[in-house]
Parts: sequence; structure tokens; C-alpha cells
Amino acid sequence: MTIFDDIGDAFGSAVKAVGSTVTSQATAAPRRIAVSLVNNTQQTLTWVDSGVDHGTRDAHAPDTIGPGGTGKWGLKSEGIQTGCEGWMKWRIDDNGPIVRLDYDNPQGGTGDHATVKFIVSNK
Repeated sequence: MTIFDDIGDAFGSAVKAVGSTVTSQATAAPRRIAVSLVNNTQQTLTWVDSGVDHGTRDAHAPDTIGPGGTGKWGLKSEGIQTGCEGWMKWRIDDNGPIVRLDYDNPQGGTGDHATVKFIVSNK
């Protein structure tokens, strides 16, 4: 069972990593991740906790994402030959389940920039 199954069972909502596109830009450019979280529910998503395992924040996430809204944030690496990785937890409604989103653009590979889009929606 995954966190996505737990959310679906506990709240009638599903979270999906809808798209992850990695495109090559300049080889000397730092790694970046641009994250979008789309709230297709009737509940507010509230930031609970977050962390950066590698890299640094490039743009900060909002504290809340209202129904129909989109939150955006980003990470970047701290130099050449490094990657960026982070996670964020969001609560669905006041007493709903907590969703954890993980994203990683490792040093190895061909892409300098990753765009990740998550969608939270009612089943």
C-alpha cells in the first residue's frame, strides 16, 4: 500500500505525480526542480513540514493552497556536479490526512531542469 492508497482510503482523495519532464539545458548549469501542486478538491491544503536533502530553496511554497488553486516552489543545486532533492508535507482540510511529496533531480543523468506536477483531487 502506498501513501496514495492511504489517502484514497482515508479521505476519498487521490494524489498523483502527473508529469515529470526533464529537459537538458546547459551542462554547466546547476540542477533545478520546479514543483507545482494543483488542488482540485473543495478543501484547503495546508503546509505541515518540508525539507531539503540536497541543494537549496529557489522559491518558497505558499502556506496554504485553496480549492482550485496551485502552489509553486523550487529547489536548485549548490554548484556543479551536485543535484537537488526535497520533500514537503501537506494536510488536506483541517483534520484530514497528510500527503507527502518527494522530488529529486540527481547529479547523474542528462537533465539539468526537472518540472514536476502533483494533483490532489476527489475520487
